[in-house]
Amino acid sequence: MRIRPLLLKELIWSKRNLLALGLLLVVVPAFFAGASVAFQTVIPTDMPIGVVGAGQNVSDADLTVTEGAVTFFSDPVRYDSKAGATRDLRREVVYAVLEVPPGVADQSSDHLEFELLVDGSVVPFRETSIAITNIANARLSSSLPVDVSVTRTIAGPSHSLPEYLLPLLLFGVIT
Repeated sequence: MRIRPLLLKELIWSKRNLLALGLLLVVVPAFFAGASVAFQTVIPTDMPIGVVGAGQNVSDADLTVTEGAVTFFSDPVRYDSKAGATRDLRREVVYAVLEVPPGVADQSSDHLEFELLVDGSVVPFRETSIAITNIANARLSSSLPVDVSVTRTIAGPSHSLPEYLLPLLLFGVIT
């Protein structure tokens, strides 16, 4: 078949089915884009968060107190080493890793510095992790009588939301 008659045939079909064409090319992609943008602001509940000691001096009591404070918004998973926790973070077994400083249970210092480690390649969770950091800071501050601060660190490469959604959009168009 020649190209010109084929294009003419498609043009005539497109004029007759403008509603279906608009639905396929505008409404469906806009719906998926809106849903994914709305998804990045939703705070997940019962998400697995790795809890690991920041050094050798962290006791089981320190980890238990921290797990109790973050149970409000997550499902804490205890790790023995930071290497194991970051491996599971890259594999998306856990969505974040909370490093616990020593002296949480006995409040031996005036200031406790926690670190929330987030994988940068998990784009929908990266923005939500800001809210998770604030919630963790509030929960730990209310649970402990000392000054607490939680800082968020992004590990690995960071991608933008369009880079994350482009393969999904292409797959949807092809399907």
